[in-house]
Amino acid sequence: MKKGFYILKDLGIILAAVLLMLFLSYGVTELLKNKREGKQDRSRHAVLSIESALKSLIVESLSLQELVVDVPEVNGTIQAIMDRLLSVTDPQPYDIEVLVLNSPVVNALTFPGGLIVVYSGLINSLDSAEEMAAVLAHELGHVVNRDSMKSLSRQIGLSIFFSLFGGRNAQVLVERIIQEATNIRFSRAVESRADDYALDLLTAAKIDPANLGAALDNLKKENKHELGKILKYIDSHPEIDTRIKKAHEKSSLLEEDYKPFEINWNEVKNSLPPIRDLFR
Repeated sequence: MKKGFYILKDLGIILAAVLLMLFLSYGVTELLKNKREGKQDRSRHAVLSIESALKSLIVESLSLQELVVDVPEVNGTIQAIMDRLLSVTDPQPYDIEVLVLNSPVVNALTFPGGLIVVYSGLINSLDSAEEMAAVLAHELGHVVNRDSMKSLSRQIGLSIFFSLFGGRNAQVLVERIIQEATNIRFSRAVESRADDYALDLLTAAKIDPANLGAALDNLKKENKHELGKILKYIDSHPEIDTRIKKAHEKSSLLEEDYKPFEINWNEVKNSLPPIRDLFR
């Protein structure tokens, strides 16, 4: 009887020791996890602060080059489109801003800090506000996933961003970052992810996702017929036919009550200033 009692007692001690070890192990794991997450949060906050400050420097640099289109009809229309898209977008850690640049380049791109740049050559190539919304929704996909910042960090190093705020060479560095961002070629996977985001966002905003296919189809046709223009939007986005097909397939699977914009797109295009010739 006593032997059995001692065996049970020993088993109880061993079980208590095991439970204590498990408890301590769990506590240490959680502590390390929290410390690690705390560091990640601080690092993310630092990077987001850099992105926001960098966006201000980029906007200032582009303004100094006198490229920014300051036409109420154009800017008001772009803002109205963005307001509708952002109304069904999750909150972002920074304000998202769109600049229209006076240039024949048929392109739209993103910069760190939530800045989207649209060239007037692209606006002239689209047929409707809905197509413009589709392009902006795609660029928002890049903004949400911070694709531009990730790519720039790999190409030029994060230390470059920190050096922007401590020396006289800041303007030179900003111009380099603008050039690098302009020449970014995202991978097929990154572009596909931005397309998927755009198609879902357009649907949520009651805009037919087929407009992404229509926009890409227009740019594809222009790429064939207007050789005098600089067309980057097609060149930097591979497998254009596959992307067009996916947009139309997404539309055909849905039975949504879409709400078109009450915007006269031809009036918007006619209000653009004469496009500057970059080669003069």
